[in-house]
Amino acid sequence: MGTKVIRRIRNYSGENALKPEATDLADPVTSAEVQEDGSAGFASNPKLRKAIEERAMQVVERYYKERLGFTLQDRSKQCPYDFCYTDQQMQRFIEVKGSQQNWPVIILTPNEVTFARENWQHMELCVVHSIVVDGEEEPKATGGILKRFLQWNPDHHQLAATQYQCDLNRDLAAQNDGN
Repeated sequence: MGTKVIRRIRNYSGENALKPEATDLADPVTSAEVQEDGSAGFASNPKLRKAIEERAMQVVERYYKERLGFTLQDRSKQCPYDFCYTDQQMQRFIEVKGSQQNWPVIILTPNEVTFARENWQHMELCVVHSIVVDGEEEPKATGGILKRFLQWNPDHHQLAATQYQCDLNRDLAAQNDGN
């Protein structure tokens, strides 16, 4: 009897109660369908980046509406976060990140980090990873696995500077161009 049970468990392909986010999303993918990659996963193709970003936003908006009963307000064009909503008379903020990778490293802007640090008690990070993209000229993104971080403070993770802004001193420039 023990062998039968083990065989049934190994061959089971139904709903996974431990990861309900992935099973309830449209066109979900599993970790086995995604190659593991340790890089940051920044897509250089702007159409690909846009497709991934839009898919992540769709997944998060759908999750909050269907599973949690909240209607999100899109603030991505005006604010250093993507969505906001009100929960028990308290405003909450959501930063959304999307990736094709399984458990990615995410890129944050200085404004996103500053806002999250100042509002961490009301801040949520939603990472939609394992997004599948088909096509290069007109990419279509599907799937994705949602992971939520509540009361998100980037300082509680491995935050590292990846670039610097350098305001050049004009007085130190060599006069080799004739100007």
